[in-house]
Amino acid sequence: MYNGSGGTLVAHKVKVRLSVLISNSASWTRTGLSVSVTLDLIRTACRISGLGAPALLSSYANLWRLHRSYPNNRIRRLPKLESTSPGLTGTPNSGRGADIVVPIYNNFDDTKALLEQLREQASDHRSIILINDCSTDARIAPMLANYCSEVHATVLLENERNLGFVKTCNRGFENAVSDVVILNTDIELPPDAVTRLTACLRSADDIAAAAPFSNSAYGLGVPDLIHHNEQVFGADTQQMDKAFQTLCSFAPIDIPRAVGFCMAMSRKAIDRIGPFSTDFGQGYGEEADFCMRARKIGYRSVIAPDLYVRHHAGKSFGGTWQKKARTGQLLFLHRHPQYIDMMRDYIDQGEARAAIFMALVALSRGMSGREPTVMKAEQFSKSSPTPTDSPVVSVSTPADEVEVRLFLNGETYLFSFAGSDVARKAFERVQIPFPRC
Repeated sequence: MYNGSGGTLVAHKVKVRLSVLISNSASWTRTGLSVSVTLDLIRTACRISGLGAPALLSSYANLWRLHRSYPNNRIRRLPKLESTSPGLTGTPNSGRGADIVVPIYNNFDDTKALLEQLREQASDHRSIILINDCSTDARIAPMLANYCSEVHATVLLENERNLGFVKTCNRGFENAVSDVVILNTDIELPPDAVTRLTACLRSADDIAAAAPFSNSAYGLGVPDLIHHNEQVFGADTQQMDKAFQTLCSFAPIDIPRAVGFCMAMSRKAIDRIGPFSTDFGQGYGEEADFCMRARKIGYRSVIAPDLYVRHHAGKSFGGTWQKKARTGQLLFLHRHPQYIDMMRDYIDQGEARAAIFMALVALSRGMSGREPTVMKAEQFSKSSPTPTDSPVVSVSTPADEVEVRLFLNGETYLFSFAGSDVARKAFERVQIPFPRC
């Protein structure tokens, strides 16, 4: 990090560049950020990168523009199929025997619910490591002690002072010997979730991290990859997960970085590159940094295509999470400027979006009990009103793309494919007819 050393000339250059950035702050407000947030970004960038602050802020702005423009990208490639599923249809023990690490700070109700969900999965794994990070809620400690007395192979660690998410996770890694699965307390786990996620991690030797699809997880969101989502068609977590389980024959989908709300991590990768960097403070950006460090020595990060986990995002940091997220992202981009090109390529290929389309078709079947009706968009617009509880897939072909809209329960989701060949293959995989042009 820049520490202000280097004499009067360097200090003067920083001051000049800072004044230029502040004078241009009005252009930053077009991003929807307030002036105070914009100025905070500038100050943080200067603290992290010094004279490199303008380039760092440019990278931040480029990433923001990528987030805004990505819905216009077309699906160019479908997820690969593999003969052996990474999920429950794989080898019987491929997803068993992980160490589950659960950092805990207050959030009593969600923590209690998560531990009950884990109770059914505990016997499949080596240990559940619960780490109480000096919770101020007096109900937490006795609840954890009681749980450990009831659930086999549960270990309780008590931090003597509040360490924050990063150092608490690292303490969990030190007490684990196998592959690790980190679980935030603000999630809803479907049955066998940890087993499926671990199986995905172990499906190839070069995978360092694996994460599930979710309603709210950067790069993994359903249907919006980047931003927070409400539950599609009003489905609950198990209904969503059941729809994604129809994708169990797909290979893991490559992604630049996984997300730490629910993430499996390879013991080999942890041992080679070390745990989370404590430079990220209490949290935000540490798991992305881990994934990028692992990539530099030949590992990759992936999405488990057959798993969906609901995330009540932001609870870990209360009302301060946005500021911490911005700071973490600036530090991350400072260390890994190549990430933006990687994220652009991930979005351009569209494999995750293709998987989401196919899962939502399966979800529409499951929730309605009916096969989707497929028709051209012009036929749909001229047809009599369709019952809201019956799924409809409309198809239009403007220019060189195929626009597909999925309708159910008054909700509509758009997916754009780069040509009829890609769209037709997606329709074949979900066993619905592709209309003749």
